[in-house]
Amino acid sequence: MVPWPIPVVALTAHASRGDLKRMRAAGFTDHLGKPLEVDRFLQRLDRWLQGDGSQGF
Repeated sequence: MVPWPIPVVALTAHASRGDLKRMRAAGFTDHLGKPLEVDRFLQRLDRWLQGDGSQGF
């Protein structure tokens, strides 16, 4: 077990607001849509590595 929260990220082709709400309820930390945008992924990765994954979605 690690002493910090591990981000759980959904990667989907399409997600409605209802889908995002269900993802949050299921414990996902964040969501990235496809096609994956490398710049957005790197920004999110930087935020997760700094421990600020609380502002996902």
